Amino acid sequence: MRKFCVLCGSEDEELIDSLCESCYISTKQLVKVEKEVSVKYCRSCGSIWVGGRWVQNSEEPLYYSIYLYVMKTTVLDEHVSEFKVNVDKIWKDLTGELHATISVSGKIRRESFTKTLDVQVEEDRSLCTRCLKSKGKDFEAVIQLRTSGKRLDNGVRQLFEETLLDQASQSIGDVKEAHNGFDYYLTDKSSARKTVSKFTKLINAKIIESYENERREDGKRKARLVISVRI
Repeated sequence: MRKFCVLCGSEDEELIDSLCESCYISTKQLVKVEKEVSVKYCRSCGSIWVGGRWVQNSEEPLYYSIYLYVMKTTVLDEHVSEFKVNVDKIWKDLTGELHATISVSGKIRRESFTKTLDVQVEEDRSLCTRCLKSKGKDFEAVIQLRTSGKRLDNGVRQLFEETLLDQASQSIGDVKEAHNGFDYYLTDKSSARKTVSKFTKLINAKIIESYENERREDGKRKARLVISVRI
């Protein structure tokens, strides 16, 4: 029995779900790209925030951060191969919102495709740990997010980090993995307290404040605020 594409009728084709390659490309959602992209990079040296840590970078930081985010989060049709992403341009709309025009390309068997998409960009221009130190800033506070279980729930961590970005994006200096949780270093105490206050309105937690690294600077007594948040 002769096989043919149920959409265009072409024969002698290798079919995918009863469609030829061209019709499959034209009718299926081959790539699913998030409509909003969140990126963070150092406004001083161009290092980018990847996987909870600062990574040195020689590329243009905003373009490269968007590229990495899209590559990491895009969902592909199972038949797509040779997938590529290109950030074509970055622009602002009439309201001042930042956008990026990106091209995604690949192949369905022998047939190539390219799709152009617009995404909204949430840009966080912070200072990386190295630049914070070089500019003479120190971490005034550390939030210790902990769990009483064996491992911190990813959903809890995500909720906390969303709150942290909302309340203290310009104050985040470093994040370190610790036993049963993570330590978040901030450049000012006020942002740390605001973050914890907002977070504990969303989830029950035991809060303990203390101080460490007590010292004197210019005759004034200083110490780092430590806020323990135990879930």
